Amino acid sequence: MDSIGTDNLSLHCRKPADVLNEKPAHHCLGREVQTFLQPFCLSVTDLQDIMERMLQEMEKGLQKETHHTTCLRMLPTYVRSTPDGTEKGHFLALDIGGSKFR
Repeated sequence: MDSIGTDNLSLHCRKPADVLNEKPAHHCLGREVQTFLQPFCLSVTDLQDIMERMLQEMEKGLQKETHHTTCLRMLPTYVRSTPDGTEKGHFLALDIGGSKFR
C-alpha cells in the first residue's frame, strides 16, 4: 500500500495485487470498489507532475502573450494583499464567479 500524507489527511492507495490477493471480505462490494478505484490512485511522482503542469498552464494563462495558447485562461487579480484585521473604514466586496455575481 502506498500512502500520501498531509497534516490532516492521509490517502492510502492499495496496489492491485493487494486488492486481488486479499482474503474474501464480508462485503464483496468493498473489493469491487477498491478494484474500480485503483486506476485513480496516483503516486506522489504523478501528483508532482500534475502540479508542475498546472502551474505552467496557470503562468501561461496569466501572460498576455501566451494566454491564447493554454487550456487554462486566467485573469490577473488586482488584490495587492489580504485582510489582516487592522483595516478601518467601509469596504465593498464583489464576488464575480463563473455564473454568479454577488
